[in-house]
Amino acid sequence: MGSDEPRDDRRLPPPARPQGAPAEGDDGAGARGRPPSVRETVADAKPTPVRDSVETRAAAAPAPTGAAPEQTVLAVEGTEWIVRVRGRGRAGADGGPAPLLVLGFFRANEQEAPEREALVVARGLAELTPRQVEGAFRASRPPPEPGTKKELFSETATKGRKGDG
Repeated sequence: MGSDEPRDDRRLPPPARPQGAPAEGDDGAGARGRPPSVRETVADAKPTPVRDSVETRAAAAPAPTGAAPEQTVLAVEGTEWIVRVRGRGRAGADGGPAPLLVLGFFRANEQEAPEREALVVARGLAELTPRQVEGAFRASRPPPEPGTKKELFSETATKGRKGDG
């Protein structure tokens, strides 16, 4: 029972030593030229809790009663408007709540109620450029009358109600 193939008596090389494993005859302590293992270098380190790594900001509180409101002056088509922050809020869910400001536009400094209002995305009036404030003015509307309710679906409010004949 012979084989036609020549027999190779050469031995295969020894399997490669895993990285970080001690060499033959080495107990692992003080091996020269070997980098320290990850376990040795981070043994005392603990992971940072996620809540500590995320920047949290509390919702901006309204200005105290005695403090002057945030305001600026805007000139549009020859008319000077005083722009004041009338309210703050947050909206949104997926990407985190967006900071919102309600801007009131007044013609005179002594007015109680604004002539126009707009809602903008910003944390403070100082974050808005003059062009953004002017854009907010152009998109503004007169504020709703106190106590008025807007229908959720106004176009369907009078159509096809049960009992209408």
